[in-house]
Amino acid sequence: AIELILSKIQNRQWLVDEKKDDGFTALHLSALNDHCLVAELLLTKGNASINAQNISLQTALHLAVGRQHLQIVNLLCSKNANVNLADKDGDTCLHEALRHHTLSQLKQLQDVGDSGRVYIYVKIMYGSIKKNSRRM
Repeated sequence: AIELILSKIQNRQWLVDEKKDDGFTALHLSALNDHCLVAELLLTKGNASINAQNISLQTALHLAVGRQHLQIVNLLCSKNANVNLADKDGDTCLHEALRHHTLSQLKQLQDVGDSGRVYIYVKIMYGSIKKNSRRM
């Protein structure tokens, strides 16, 4: 259904990035709800703006990392999402990943982002993440 809709609006690109009152685009919603195929179609067929920010300045990557949707995180990173954009609280996707203790996401962010800075954060946080996971 999404592919059909995208084929009908090819001449109206702005519809793909149309924002709701909260600033969410279709890509934000697909990332939030772990709809990887929809996100991929929006990016490849709909040419969605991968770094669009909602009213809280969150990107689709912020939302995917926050919800620990690894497949979407991988997709967005592979399509060159900006991992250094900060939300309204000044948090990047890395901060979000550290908050949720998702080492696999940290590794993915390291692969595409500022690897030196990410590496330092991972090294610093790994001890506390490892300790916290033992307590659970």
